[in-house]
Amino acid sequence: MPRAYFFREHGETDDDLVGTVEQTLARLPPGDQPLRCRLLTTLAFELADGGSERGYHSSAQAVEMARRLGDPFLLTMALGGRSRQSLSFWHDGLDERLRIGAELLALPGKPVTTEALAHVMLMAASSGGADFAAADQHAGQAARIADRYDLPTVAAAVSIYRATRAALDGAQPPLQSSTSRRPRSTAGSGRTGRGWRSWAGHPC
Repeated sequence: MPRAYFFREHGETDDDLVGTVEQTLARLPPGDQPLRCRLLTTLAFELADGGSERGYHSSAQAVEMARRLGDPFLLTMALGGRSRQSLSFWHDGLDERLRIGAELLALPGKPVTTEALAHVMLMAASSGGADFAAADQHAGQAARIADRYDLPTVAAAVSIYRATRAALDGAQPPLQSSTSRRPRSTAGSGRTGRGWRSWAGHPC
């Protein structure tokens, strides 16, 4: 499985993992299967900061396959990989990230973590498009879910957005909701600096 959203630094690629995934894909029989979908999703995440289109095309294949397989979990992960790829410097994926977030919210039977992720995606994409009213609404929804279900990484993403939003407005954010909560919330997450910026969807 991919190291997904919270355990990769920006620009870091596990070449050994990518090589193993590619070799495994080459050995699989043709056709749709959950393992192939997971491997393609892994490439989508691992090659998000690479210099080729392999990850971008893998993300598209993973999403299409997950839809054909009718597996909500696979689709959630595949859409996450597609969203990550849409942040690539050679693709302007703002509209696509808005569509992905909306699709995740509409998934039937989704776990609460998927709902939280969708709101964070939409928060970031909306702020990237300067629709701050929508971004604030999704931030509020994500924060409520994070508080209720103890999701510190989601809470940290919202805090970062709100601090950025306050800075843009020329206001000083509350210390507890931004500065003091961030180190504790992100401890052990492996995301710092540009890594947080890339996951949050380039909000500024």
